[in-house]
Amino acid sequence: MRRTSPSTRSSFAAFTALLAFSVVACDPADEPAPIRPRHHIVIVGESQDDATWPVIRAIAVRVEAEHPTFKVTTDAPQTASPQGQQRILESLLDSDVNAVCVVPTDPNSVQPVLERLSSRGKHTAIVGRDLSNPEARRFYCGPSELEVGKMAGIACVRSLAGRPQTAMLLTSSKDDQAELIRRRAFRDELPAHGLVELLKEVRCDDSPIDAVSAVRAEMRKYPRTGCWVFFNDAPLRVTAADDRLLPLGCRLVLCDGNPRHLDRLRRGEIQALVTYDFFAAMMQAVTSARHLVEDPMLQIEDTVYIETETISVTELDWYEERWENWKRGRPSPKLVN
Repeated sequence: MRRTSPSTRSSFAAFTALLAFSVVACDPADEPAPIRPRHHIVIVGESQDDATWPVIRAIAVRVEAEHPTFKVTTDAPQTASPQGQQRILESLLDSDVNAVCVVPTDPNSVQPVLERLSSRGKHTAIVGRDLSNPEARRFYCGPSELEVGKMAGIACVRSLAGRPQTAMLLTSSKDDQAELIRRRAFRDELPAHGLVELLKEVRCDDSPIDAVSAVRAEMRKYPRTGCWVFFNDAPLRVTAADDRLLPLGCRLVLCDGNPRHLDRLRRGEIQALVTYDFFAAMMQAVTSARHLVEDPMLQIEDTVYIETETISVTELDWYEERWENWKRGRPSPKLVN
C-alpha cells in the first residue's frame, strides 16, 4: 500500500478544508439578490431616423445602469409623425409607466393626450419645445423661446457685416404662445444691434414643399435680401444636400441644431445654428422624472431653461465631437476657444 508522508497528509487536509470553505463561500444563496426595477420611465422621441434617437437610447442605458430600481424604455415613430407620437402616448394610458418624457414633433398635437396621462397619475415632461398650455405637463426642459428669438436676431445682424442690411424671417403659420414669443424677441433684437431692416415675415405651415416655394417666391421679389432666418428647417428637409436653396451671398441663420445641417454650415450656406444642449435637457428631464416618481410630493421647478447657443463654422469640430459624446451617453466636451 502506498503511504503518504505526514507533511503530505497535512497538506491534503488543508486543501480539503480550503475547498470546503470555497464551496460554502461561493454558495449562490449567500450572494445579494439582484436589484429589480420598481419604477418605469418612458422616453418618446421625435422619430427613429432623427439624430437625437441614439442619444435618447444612450441616456436610457446610462440611467438604468446608475439607478437599477428604474426601468427606462424608449419609443418613437419610424419617421417624424405627430400622429405616430400620439398613438405611442395613447398606448401608455393604461400601462404601468410612472413617467413619460417627450420630444414633441408638434407640441400642440400631443397636448390633449399628455393631459390624459397626467390625469392617470403619470408625470409628464416636455423636452425642446414647450406646450402652448404649460398646465398640460408637469415640467419642461429646453431653451427659452425668448432667448432663441434674441440669439437669432444677434446672429442675423452679425452675418450681415459688409452686406445689405436687410433680412427675411421664415416662421410657422401657427400663432401659439411659444411662436409669438420667439417672433417678438427676434423683431425687438434687430434694432438693438444696428439698422437691419426686416423686409417681411413669411409664414407657412410645416409642409417642406410649401416652405421651399414660399422662400423662392420671396427671393424673386426681394433679390437683394441680405439674410434669411428660418425658425425651423422645413425648407431644407426637401432640398438636396448639394442643392443651394438661397443665392450666393445671401446669409442663412437656422434655429435648429440637427447635425444633418453641418455640411451646409461647413460649406458656408448656413452662417449660424441657434440651438441648445439636447443631452443636458434630456438628462435633466429624466432626473426630475425620477425624483418625482420616488417622491410625488417633491416640489420641483416646472420650467428648466437650458442655455441657448449659437454654433458657427468656428465651433464645428467641437460640435461634431459633442454629438459623438452624446451618442455614447456622455455630456458635452468643454469648448476650448
